[in-house]
Amino acid sequence: MTTQVIFKIDKKMKDAAQAKAKKEGISLADLFKSVTQSYLNGTIGIGLVFKEPSTKILNIHRRS
Repeated sequence: MTTQVIFKIDKKMKDAAQAKAKKEGISLADLFKSVTQSYLNGTIGIGLVFKEPSTKILNIHRRS
């Protein structure tokens, strides 16, 4: 069973990703499916990166 995912993305970003995927011989849908599967497998991760850590975060790290 499949389901449809709808989300908003900048048009230029979408077009660039679609063009790059096409050059590599895959569709944009295949790209998103592959990235989703890699995320679920743990081969890619998404994390938060703080440009300037807050005092609260610094204090937590100091305690550990």
